[in-house]
Amino acid sequence: MPSPSKAAFAELQSLAFGSISGAYASIGSPLPAPARIIKITNYTNEPVLISIDGVTNHDFIAEKGFALYDVMSNKSQTSSEELAFPAQTQVSVKQLVGAPTSGSVYLTILYNT
Repeated sequence: MPSPSKAAFAELQSLAFGSISGAYASIGSPLPAPARIIKITNYTNEPVLISIDGVTNHDFIAEKGFALYDVMSNKSQTSSEELAFPAQTQVSVKQLVGAPTSGSVYLTILYNT
């Protein structure tokens, strides 16, 4: 019988308000391993756009809001396929309307070990 998988947190990553502009900026380093859960918290005073390729607008997060992506929450019990954000994916952020003047955007990553 295989050993059960264990969840692990990557180190919390962040990008301060002064680094957020109209161009995409990376939030920390690329994902260290395939990620099962990603949470992006926008603790700035302005809404932001999120991208996982640094070009395409993939999501929007309101000021003081967050987005949670749990790609394993509804995993099929009959399939061997495992859904995950690929290792080395780089999460980026840019301003939606105005540049934030306070706070940071945080990236929380959980993966299997």
